Amino acid sequence: MICSQSLWAAGKSEGKGTKKKKRDLAAMASASPGEQNLTNIPLPVGHEAKGLVLPDFDANGHLVGKFEAGTARRIDQENVTFQKLKITTFTPENQLDLQIDMKTSVLNLKTRLLTSQERTTVRRTDFNIVGDSVQFDTNTRTGRLIGNVKMVITDQSHLMGKPAE
Repeated sequence: MICSQSLWAAGKSEGKGTKKKKRDLAAMASASPGEQNLTNIPLPVGHEAKGLVLPDFDANGHLVGKFEAGTARRIDQENVTFQKLKITTFTPENQLDLQIDMKTSVLNLKTRLLTSQERTTVRRTDFNIVGDSVQFDTNTRTGRLIGNVKMVITDQSHLMGKPAE
């Protein structure tokens, strides 16, 4: 199926750093669920981190996602840019849900809207979908792929109604 857009639901510090700075960053990254989320990323403005892994917890402290960035850089107080971002989302039963791969992306910390203007891939056990650009709302866990969208459904069994007996 090819269409123009689609809706779907679903470190180490760079540069001169002391051991104390690295220890502080690690302590902040391993904060408890109530303290650590996507709105308080432990990265000062203008700094870059490699291999940054960020958990995403809901209001009840349940893990709903995990962000793994090859590189993350804080642009300003409200925006963080990621290179080679891999997002994993989980169901309420802590089962693997979606895997999203983005080459470059920007997360607005106030709106929690993640955008990318490069080809993005979304995978789940029953489908793969790719598009030229994406907007992903980390609050609602919904996204919008735009331009040159291609979806491949790999498991149609749950789409078909049960045969009448």
